[in-house]
Amino acid sequence: MSGIKKKANTKGETLVETLVAILILTLSAMLLAEVSATAIRMNQEIEAVDTKYRDELAGVEKREVPFSGEVTIKSGGNTYHYQVDFYGDGVGLTSYQSKTGGI
Repeated sequence: MSGIKKKANTKGETLVETLVAILILTLSAMLLAEVSATAIRMNQEIEAVDTKYRDELAGVEKREVPFSGEVTIKSGGNTYHYQVDFYGDGVGLTSYQSKTGGI
């Protein structure tokens, strides 16, 4: 019986395979956490921009406290000047209304 070799036990996982699996799971979890944090940050920035836009739109639509000014339009070599009232802060969203009914 000395000529018969014992077959090695190949069932189960080795320590190296287990450590590699743990490493892969850890890296995957770290990437998922980073992606989630980035998505949350982007969502907060978008909400701030959306809130600002909605506030400006509400102010423009109320048409309270108009400012007066002149709008110049250049088209095809011609220049047109119109007296207008404008609503909004003049920096963000602005609505214009002709004073003389010209536009």
